[in-house]
Amino acid sequence: MRPTIADRVRRHAVGYLALFVALGGTSYAAGAPAGGPTVGGGGANVGARARNTGPVHAKHGTSTDVALNGGSWTQNAGELELLAGTMVVTTPGNCTGGFGNALALSVDGQPTTFAPTLSAPGAASATVTIPFAIGTLAEPGRDTHHTLTAKFTNTCSRDGEDFTVRAVQVDILKFR
Repeated sequence: MRPTIADRVRRHAVGYLALFVALGGTSYAAGAPAGGPTVGGGGANVGARARNTGPVHAKHGTSTDVALNGGSWTQNAGELELLAGTMVVTTPGNCTGGFGNALALSVDGQPTTFAPTLSAPGAASATVTIPFAIGTLAEPGRDTHHTLTAKFTNTCSRDGEDFTVRAVQVDILKFR
């Protein structure tokens, strides 16, 4: 059986996370100071955690805001940051004309990370967990305050072809 796009994204997203954790450990071993609680003994820590406030019904043909708690933090000068997390979504049983169904995360209004989800025509509705680990924030020259927002775009075109975003969990990982 051929892997689906979601399988490939899921497999590569975990690889990205492993790469960044490994790079954080490398900088720690080279003598870079680590701030706050560390992850796995390396030079990385979780600087912020953003979570959705409850299930969100994403109607067909719309982009729907997904409210987040904890989506505001300060990135320290010289820190690389990575956005990583998961989305739990219930797909419709059918999706006519829709291929771009995705959660988009924006930092300070700029799209940074996305988590695509698919709904195969004629497939049964399903609740799936989609990991993502692809958004990065380069090292700023000074401390910078950030705000994270989320929006789910449903490109399905018919009544009843709606998604439900059940959970969004985003961790902002800091690397020195």
